[in-house]
This record gives sequence, C-alpha cells and structure tokens, in this order.
Amino acid sequence: MGPFPPHIGGLWRLTYLSLPLNILSRTILTEIGQLTNLRILYLNRNPIDGSIPQQIGLLSSLNKLSLYTNNLRGSIPSSIGNLGNLTLLYLYDNQLSGSIPQDIGMLRSLVKLTLSTNNLTASIPSSIGNLGNLTLLYLYDNQLSGSIPQEVGMLRSLIDLEVLGNKLRVQSLHL
Repeated sequence: MGPFPPHIGGLWRLTYLSLPLNILSRTILTEIGQLTNLRILYLNRNPIDGSIPQQIGLLSSLNKLSLYTNNLRGSIPSSIGNLGNLTLLYLYDNQLSGSIPQDIGMLRSLVKLTLSTNNLTASIPSSIGNLGNLTLLYLYDNQLSGSIPQEVGMLRSLIDLEVLGNKLRVQSLHL
C-alpha cells in the first residue's frame, strides 16, 4: 500500500483526477482543497483510511465526487454543501458515521446520491427535498431512524429510492 500522493496540492490546474482500484492508503490529504479547478474526483475502491477532509468543500468546480468502497470514517463534512455544481455524490460502502448533514440540501444540481452501506445515524434531513434534480437516492444499510421526510415526496425527478436496512418508520408520502 502506498500513501495518497503527497504533493497533490501543487497540481492546481488539474480538472480530472481518477485513481480508483489502486492501493492508496492513509488519508485524503487536506491539500486536496487546493485543486480548485477539479471537476471530477474518483478515488473509489482504495483502502483509504481516515475522514473526508473539510477542505473538500473548497472544490467549487467539482461535478462528480466518487469515494465509494474505501475505509473512510467519521462524519460527512458539512462543507460538502459548498459543492453547488455537484451532480454525482457516491460515498457508499465506507464506515461513515453521524448524521447526514442538512447542508446536503444545498446541492441543487445533484442527480445521483448514494450514501448506502455506512453507519449513518439520526434521521434523513428534510433538506433532501431541495434536491429537485435527484433521480437516484440510495440510503440503504445504515442506522437511519425516524420517518422518511415528507419533502422526499417533492422530488418529482426521483426514479429510484432505496432505504432498506435502516430503522425507519415508513409513513405515506404524498407523491
């Protein structure tokens, strides 16, 4: 296993970074926040440890963020709400914990959101209802509780919703 590239922050002109299916280990360096021109970041299927750094929120040009199937721990940083151009967010199959941040509702361009197979707790934030372009929402295999917020019924573009394997109470949604 090798560490995350230590001088990654110096590649400030980079727009596409794809390093899946490697043996990157340790943590995602905070220097990732210096890649302000980055539009696509794929680090999926590596044994990356640690948490998602708050500096990820500095990547305001980011369209796609894929960090699935790693060993990421800790909470989803609230700074993720700063990624207003994001259309795809894949954080599934990690060990993320805590609640889904309310700030996720600021990602109004989001089309696909997958947070499944983690250890997320608390309730699904009502701000999910702000994601009017969302077609896919996977939250299955977590520890989410409460009920599915009525705001999910406002997601007119939603085609695929999977929430099984949680502690949710299902009430009727006005779809």
